Parts: sequence; C-alpha cells; structure tokens
Amino acid sequence: MKRISSFFKKNPVLYAIFHILISSIIAFLISSLLYPDLLINHKYSFIRFSDSEIDFYGVFTIVSNFLHGKIQLWDNYDLMPLAYFYLNGGLTSFSNLTTALTYLIFSPLFPKPAEFFHSMYSVVYFYSLILLRTSGFYLLLKRFTRSNIILLFSTVFASSFLSPQTYLGLNNSNIFCFYPLVIHFILCTFETRKLNNLLLTILTMVVAVGSYPFMGLGYFYLGVHLTVISIIIYFILSKGIHLPKISFDYFILFKKALLKLMFVILISVLIMLPFVILLKENYKDYDFAHEKSRFANLNILDISSYFKRDYQIAYQPQFFYRMINYKDNRWETEWLFLGITALFFSLCGLTLNKDKRKYIFLLTAILFFLLNSPREMFSIFSLTHWIVALTDPFNFILRTSHMTGALMLPFVLLPLITLGMDSIFQINTGDLKIKLKKIYLLQ
Repeated sequence: MKRISSFFKKNPVLYAIFHILISSIIAFLISSLLYPDLLINHKYSFIRFSDSEIDFYGVFTIVSNFLHGKIQLWDNYDLMPLAYFYLNGGLTSFSNLTTALTYLIFSPLFPKPAEFFHSMYSVVYFYSLILLRTSGFYLLLKRFTRSNIILLFSTVFASSFLSPQTYLGLNNSNIFCFYPLVIHFILCTFETRKLNNLLLTILTMVVAVGSYPFMGLGYFYLGVHLTVISIIIYFILSKGIHLPKISFDYFILFKKALLKLMFVILISVLIMLPFVILLKENYKDYDFAHEKSRFANLNILDISSYFKRDYQIAYQPQFFYRMINYKDNRWETEWLFLGITALFFSLCGLTLNKDKRKYIFLLTAILFFLLNSPREMFSIFSLTHWIVALTDPFNFILRTSHMTGALMLPFVLLPLITLGMDSIFQINTGDLKIKLKKIYLLQ
C-alpha cells in the first residue's frame, strides 16, 4: 500500500485518472441498483417521451451518417432539414458521439445489431455521462477537501443519488454535466488570474454550448452566469478589487499569450460556425407560428419584454417537500428529490465549515430558488429575474425557470455537501464537542 501511495504522490495525473475511473465505476454500479430496469435488465423504452428519445435518435442518426459515408443534413424520411436537431437536440453531444463510436466498433461482433444497439445504449450512454460528470466534480470538489475518501464519496454521490434527472430521461443532462468543469476553471481564473485558466474556461464553455447550441446559450449559460455573479460578489467583498501590476514580463509573454488566444478563437469558430450557418440557412423552414417563437419581436435592449414572455416555474412552497419526497419525483416540472442526506450535509457545510467560499454556492442556490419566482417587475422576490433581464443577453431563449433553477441545483449544492462531510469526518479532538453540539442543534 505504501508503494502505491508513494507512486500516486509522484504521479498526480495518474492518480486523478485512477480516481475518476474508480468513482465513475462505483457510481454506475450504485445507479444500476437504483435503476435496474434501465441499466441491468435494459427494459426501458427510450421512445416513450420526447426527452429520452431525442438522444436515442441522435445516436442512431450519427451511426446512419457513418454507415452511409456522409454527414446528413436532411432527414431522408420526411425531407425536412436536420438543422433543428443539430441546434436544439444535442445531436453531436459527448454521450451521443461516445455511444455511436462504441456501437460502430463492436456491432460487427453481434449477430443481432438492433438488440445490441438498445442494450449498448442503455449502458454506454449513461456511463459516458457519469464519466464526464465525475471528471468535472473531481476537479471542482478537490479544492474543498484534502481527504481522498471524502472526495471519492462526493463524486460518487454526485453521479448517482444526486442525478435522478439523468436516469429518468432528461436529454439536457449532457450539457449540464459540463457545469462543474466550467465552474472549476472559472474559480481557477479568479484565484490565479492566469490567462491559461481563462482560455480553458472559454474553450470548455464553447465545447459545451457547441453540443447543445440553443439549450447551451439558454439554460446552461444561465446557470453558469448566475454562479459567476456570485463568484464576482464573493471576490469583491472578501478580497477587494486589485488591478494587476504591469511589468516588463507582460510584454515578453504577450506574443505567447496572443498565440494561445488566437488558437482558442480558431477552435471556437470551427465549433460554432457550422451552427451559425445552419441557423441562417434553415430558420425560414421552421418559421411556423412565429408570434410564439423565441425570436418573435426580439429586442434584447427591451428589458420589459423578458417579464412579458410565457414561462414555467417550479412551485416554490413545495421546495423542501419535493426534495425529500422519494415516492413522487416529478422532475419534469417540479423540484428534484435530493434526499435528507444531501440537505443535512449542505447545512453542515454552511454551519460547521470555516471555508468562506461556501457563500459562493449559498448565494447561487438562493438565486436559483428566486429564479422560480413569478416574473413580476416590482416584486421583492424578482431579484434573479432582474439580474437575468439586465445582464443575460440570451434571456429570450428561456421558457422555463425550472430547467436551470431546479435541475442544476444539485450541482450547486455539491461543494456545500463536500464541505459538510469534511467538517464532520475531518475532526480534531480539540473541537470535537463543539461540532457535536452544532450537529445536535441542526436536528
């Protein structure tokens, strides 16, 4: 054991890969016990409703593209352009590409390719989401605990118990899985003020949005946007505003920085330009019922228009009831079931841990909650709506506050949960009695 420990200490990258693989496998095994018909028996039908069938058809479309030797921009059956699928359906998402590649490699080994497609999709699609989610949470949560055991438990907890929407059919899970990774790089940017971290933030964000352009610029960007606002407020209040000192080194490094920036811009253009062309060339083919479209009477400078659009929200008075009600998890329209354990550790993180960064995620959680308030211009509960109306240039895409405020909330709580675990299990003998008293008062 000592040799293994010393080996990983000398090779932190290898340990990170090992940790991510182990935690993702454990999370998949736990999820298999929670959803046996989906991940073990493969009895789940992916065409029973729109969300689950979108990615199922997406993988099939990618496989069809490859087998026909070309990228299809038109549906051969109804002769409609696939632009909407590319722009709003996440056709080229990480899990879709991974699942399609797996099928193309292994399908020749099976005599019944259709049955193999269904069984393979039931495993590879969801494991790829777990792997992506675990990778992001490993990097993000590592900054909140020094214990590898707590880190392992947190990443497994995040990808199994705290992701019911993924296993119940939400197709946007692909892009939501990028949230911890993006927030990790954003925190690195604020803490180190290094260009590399900023460029990694931009590149990760572009890759995420490139997999789901409309959903990415709408619901995913909104979640990141509100988190960034919380981060900015935290750094201003705790560290003040300090302008960087300009030295001769800045000019020496300018050329290298410029090359890096140009590279990121080039990659971003290559990812996003095809979607811009698809939207420009095909939008007219989808212009049915334009008066109800997201683009109807579009004017991003008209703040009042945000408050006039139709929208859906999760019912706020049922917030805590839905979070502990495991028998009736109405994730499509209401708050997610998270469980008493998640709430308990979140409260422990807020009350017991002295890491002030917990206020970043507390403020973000409050903003997410207020996002599901009615859109009333002169209500004291419309703080988040005013922030969105004034600062989010893509707010015209939003049709529901539930998508961001409820379905991304578990990812916001994970740092608090990790801090809570760290406070309870990383106990010094000196303050043991004090912590036990605080925990007792919470019950």
